[in-house]
Amino acid sequence: MSTPANNPEEALLSIADDYEQSQALFEKKDPEEDVDLPLKEALHELNTAGEFADDREQCLYLTFTLTLNFSRPADRLSQRLRSLWVAEPWVFDPQALIAEQRYYDLLDLFKGRNDFQDHPVMNEYGLMEYGKQDAAFWYTVAYTLDHEFDSNPLSIIDHHDGDAHAVYQYVSNERLDDPAHEEIRTTKKFPGLGGEKIAPLWLRAIDDYIRPLDNIALLPIPVDVQVARVTNSLFGTEYTADSDKDREAIRDLYRQFCEEYNRTSTRLDKAIWLIGENWNTGGQDYLTEKIDRY
Repeated sequence: MSTPANNPEEALLSIADDYEQSQALFEKKDPEEDVDLPLKEALHELNTAGEFADDREQCLYLTFTLTLNFSRPADRLSQRLRSLWVAEPWVFDPQALIAEQRYYDLLDLFKGRNDFQDHPVMNEYGLMEYGKQDAAFWYTVAYTLDHEFDSNPLSIIDHHDGDAHAVYQYVSNERLDDPAHEEIRTTKKFPGLGGEKIAPLWLRAIDDYIRPLDNIALLPIPVDVQVARVTNSLFGTEYTADSDKDREAIRDLYRQFCEEYNRTSTRLDKAIWLIGENWNTGGQDYLTEKIDRY
């Protein structure tokens, strides 16, 4: 393991300043050259092409994309779903999915079979990695949105008066009385979307790209392999993203840092994640320079 920073807190402050000022690794030139999240790139392309009629549609895209944002490359997921938004808009329409009971169509699309065999989008970007589970999560989120929120994820925000932390608790803990379909087992209202990692990402994206939310600073920092890697390099720790105990320790570390230095965890997370995501294309060199300086 490489030598950690003598003063990792000062290094973190410098990283946060670079991110906020869009400089060094985070320098923004053309939006398509931005090193920011794959989701942002997909949103930019769809917005530029006039694919979103309103904030509701943009939020539907965010919501379904992040529902499947686990155990797969984020860039490939964004590319695949960006193309599906154009080619198969019914997939992102909760009312159409549920009213027409298209669970099996969704499953066939995700698994590339029957009417959706050799689908051009799936041929280009690959089938959904977890076909049946992906379809179950997606359909259940659509069911919840259709039955409780007029097929509009922004209504969840409205029902909680724009309080990001209250929404986080809701989507992470609420359950249905029965599964959304006879082939589905989960009773979580928002499987995939709720929880300590994805829900903060989702709410952060809404806050960044659609509308400002209250209490965004109270959200836990989403911990994945990128965040663990950068944390270990800075602090000389040996955390892993697979350990519940380690993830909680990382969240506590950054929670304390943000409280002491008056920083927002979700903003800090973006900077840390980008360093790890771009590790081989400047991220490692950037972090090494900070460690050597501090």
